[in-house]
Amino acid sequence: MTRGEECSKCALPCGVREPPNLSDLEISEETALEIENTCRTFIEEVIGWMFHVTVEGDWLVLARTVAGLLLLSYVGCFFDLLTPLYIGIKTAMTVPLIYVKYGDQIKRCGERLKDQFRRLYERFDEKVIRKMKNKIVKEENKEKKVE
Repeated sequence: MTRGEECSKCALPCGVREPPNLSDLEISEETALEIENTCRTFIEEVIGWMFHVTVEGDWLVLARTVAGLLLLSYVGCFFDLLTPLYIGIKTAMTVPLIYVKYGDQIKRCGERLKDQFRRLYERFDEKVIRKMKNKIVKEENKEKKVE
């Protein structure tokens, strides 16, 4: 037995000795045409959007898009495509289950956090924002008196 055969047997689940035969797996012509039409439609929409952005001069959207693509490129150089896909699938499968099991506790914690942030905002409003407003109003009143 070669090393490759040993490794392939280790990777298979218990009780399964041979991988399934996928040689008969084929895609029908209709399915291939549907995939082609979907891809073509998507590409045409992207090209149309790019044309819209460049012709109408919506440069802010273009800059955001370029920044987003650069960020994706930077993150992508650290990961294989399958890694974020795996993480996303695992997250999508576990988060709803956790919410079903601990939903009441999550809601209570959310309400507590909401109250804490409301109190912090009130303090910030008292100490910073109201003082700034008072200074601005006083300066306006002084300017009106001078005139």
